[in-house]
Amino acid sequence: MKIIITITTILGMMYMPILGISQNTEGLVDSFTVKVEGLGCPYCAYGLEKKFLELKDVQNQHINIETGILTFTYPFLLGLTTDQVEAQVKKSGYTAAWIRVIRASGKVEEDTLNTTSKINFFRR
Repeated sequence: MKIIITITTILGMMYMPILGISQNTEGLVDSFTVKVEGLGCPYCAYGLEKKFLELKDVQNQHINIETGILTFTYPFLLGLTTDQVEAQVKKSGYTAAWIRVIRASGKVEEDTLNTTSKINFFRR
């Protein structure tokens, strides 16, 4: 059993650079930006913040009430998906217009749930 674990670990470390993953993964995070529709007051933002703190590993959370933009970081090894982010927004009673993720590897992912809202935000 120890031999299998050792071989798996060695093979994993060999393929990490090929997949674009650093071997020193400690401290690497994915950066999330979410446009949340319907935020109107500090109490609303507090409810949203509490829902995201349920994820436990959320860091550097900031909510701009005027723009409805939620930003936070999350350890990339835990693999938070845009679907999970959208679900947390829904649990707090709001709608995610769009989600943008900059992965620790540098890959950018965008999930446009409401195109009109995103276009209007970037026209400012």
